[in-house]
This record gives sequence, C-alpha cells and structure tokens, in this order.
Amino acid sequence: MNTSLFIARKIINSGKGTKSNANFFIKIASAGTSLSIAVMILTIFVSSGFKHNIHDKIKIFSSDFQIINYDANQSYDYTPILIDSNNINKINQLKDVKSSNAFITKPAILKYENLIEGIVLKAYQNKETELFSKILIDGNIPETDSNEVVISELLSKKLNIKIHDPILIYFIQDPIRYRKLYVSGIFKSDIYEFDKTFAFTDIKLLKKIYGWQEGEASGYEITTISNQSPKTQETIEKILQPKYFSHNEHVINSNTKVLSSKDRYPQFYFWLDLFDTNVLVIIGLMLAVASFNLISTLLIIILEKATLVGLLKAFGGFDSSIRQVFLYVASYLTFKGLLWGNLLALSIAALQYFFKVLPLDAENYYISFVPIYFDWFSLIVLNLISILIILSILIIPSQYIARISPIKVIRFN
Repeated sequence: MNTSLFIARKIINSGKGTKSNANFFIKIASAGTSLSIAVMILTIFVSSGFKHNIHDKIKIFSSDFQIINYDANQSYDYTPILIDSNNINKINQLKDVKSSNAFITKPAILKYENLIEGIVLKAYQNKETELFSKILIDGNIPETDSNEVVISELLSKKLNIKIHDPILIYFIQDPIRYRKLYVSGIFKSDIYEFDKTFAFTDIKLLKKIYGWQEGEASGYEITTISNQSPKTQETIEKILQPKYFSHNEHVINSNTKVLSSKDRYPQFYFWLDLFDTNVLVIIGLMLAVASFNLISTLLIIILEKATLVGLLKAFGGFDSSIRQVFLYVASYLTFKGLLWGNLLALSIAALQYFFKVLPLDAENYYISFVPIYFDWFSLIVLNLISILIILSILIIPSQYIARISPIKVIRFN
C-alpha cells in the first residue's frame, strides 16, 4: 500500500462533516480553483467565438483571398480581369483551396421614393447559398436572370424599404444608366462598414451594365481551409505569374494581384489580435490567483497538521515521503478544482451557445450576442498547462515541512 497516499486520503476525509479548519480551507481552495479555471476556459471560448464569427462574416464579403486588377482602388469600380481557365483549375486543385468564385462589383446610387443612398452592388458567378444563409434574415437571394437585389437591414430601416418593394438603381458611368430592381431579401451582418456599403444582385445584370464579355470579372475570390495561409497566397501568385508592369495590352490579367482579407480589412484583424493579448493576460492572472490560493491553503493545512508531521518524523518518516503526502493533498485540490471548473465553464458556454442569453452592442462588437466557439484543442492544452504549472508551484510550500522540528511540535502539544 502507498503509505503517503493513504495518509493524504485521511487528511482529506478527516474534516468532512466537521467544522475543522482543514475542511473549510479545502472547500475554499476547490471553489477558488474552479472559478479560476472556468474563467480561463470561458475566455478562450468567447475569444475563439469572436474570431470565427467575424472571420465568417468577412468571408461573405471578400473570402480568404481576392484576385483583382493591380490598379484596383477602393472605389470598387475595378478594371476587368480575364484569367485563363487552366490557371483557375490549378488554383482549385491546391490542397488548401476549397473553392473559387468570380465576382463583379459596381458603385451605384439607390433611390427609393425621394430618398437616395450610395451603395456598391456585388454579384457572384456561383451563388454562395450556404454563406448567405448566415446573414440573410428575410427573403431570398436573387434568382438568375432576375431584376432582384438583396439589401441590408440597416439600409432598409434607413429608407423604410420592405421585401418586394421596387427601387431605382443609378449606375455611375457615362452615360448614366438606371434599372428598376425589386428587393428579394434583407441581410444583417452587424458589421457597419459592410451593411452600409454592399447590396447583392445577379451577375448577368452587372455584366450587361458594364458590357463585359463572358469570363471577364472584377476579380476572383478564393476560399481556403487554412484561412489565409501566406504559403497558399504565394502559390496562387506563382500560378498567375503577374507581370505588374507589362505593356502588353492584349493580356488582360497581366496586372493582377492577390490580396488576403487581412490586407483588405486590417482594422478588423487588428481588433481581433487585441483579444489574443487580453486572453493571455486573463489566463496569466487566473493561474496566479489559483496558484496563490492553493499555496495558501496547502501551507495552512501543513501548519494545522504540524503535529502529524512531527509524529511521522519521530517514527522515522523522511521529509520526501511526508512532502509527498501533502503533494497528494494538493493534487486532489487541483484536480477537483479542474473538474468543477470545466463543468461550470461548459455549462455556461452551452447555455450561451444555445440560448444567447448575454447580448452585446453590435455597433461596437460587430455581433449582437456573446459568441461561443468550443475550441476543444485549446481546452485540453489549457488543462494540461494548468496542471503542470500549479503542481510545479505547489512544490514550494511543501518544502516548509523540512523546517518542522518533531521535538518542538510534540512538546508544544
């Protein structure tokens, strides 16, 4: 039988059902450790939730990578590119690439009754129904060969536009053209920059307005598995072999460039990077709190059991074996705190994930509720790191056992 483990069990169970100091501090230590672990886990889940939610929304408007004309600017009135179908097939065959999709954008002015608003119309070659379902709150995406448009909830409320209402779209070009379109759907991304800017329509309509030929587009959007791997971006650029300063007017795609969504919208990713810093700070603080709490508790238990320590030494017990007794007690407190902390965090996370009980201000956070993403890998790593750090630190107070004199404590009692 493991004598140290046997004595540790006796210490842990000795105070159960009594009002002893050991029992009280064991409960405090377990509760404090549980709360610290729960806060760390929830911090990771919420941070991961923000990253996945915001990135998924950005994907709808720019995907992971965009191939556009080298001289393209923020006006969204891009010079067309025409990429060889063989190059598109090569890009689609890359292991990291999920899909590619041609798109067209066109700045325009929306008029409804006596109200006007500047917008950017965007259309895709292949309709991303799955992506749009994440932000579409009413109606449907435009049908092929239809005079339909999807606008944002922000725009619909601002101009008091409803589903099936007719609107006039004026295209900024010479000569100015206009079309009557019908609102087929309303979307809401909660990202103000996108909601105030974009509306979606059928790609054939924009091709007619531009007078572009088959295959010409404002650009191509590439969706990947790794979410903007620099290596994938470099590989795509090598496939296209852009000649940035080519004077060959017949090569339409000679001046192409590949931009990641981080290149196009760095402000969102900078904001998300702040979460990583905050997560590290919170985890560090919670680990410090849990460690200090357990160190204090272990010292109190050692002092309360000083007579036991003295007797064990008097009967020939070595400091190392006696220290092992209290390390078993510390391990019990640590694992008990981890267990309840994980259960508490997972319960709160599940409640928020399914019922969204905690709201947020969408104008400031780009989402109307606290997002949860169950990052199981980070959860396992966090638990392992917590065990390693806490148990390593708890070796320090256990060294106090060597300073306890069996003669003094026995005589004192």
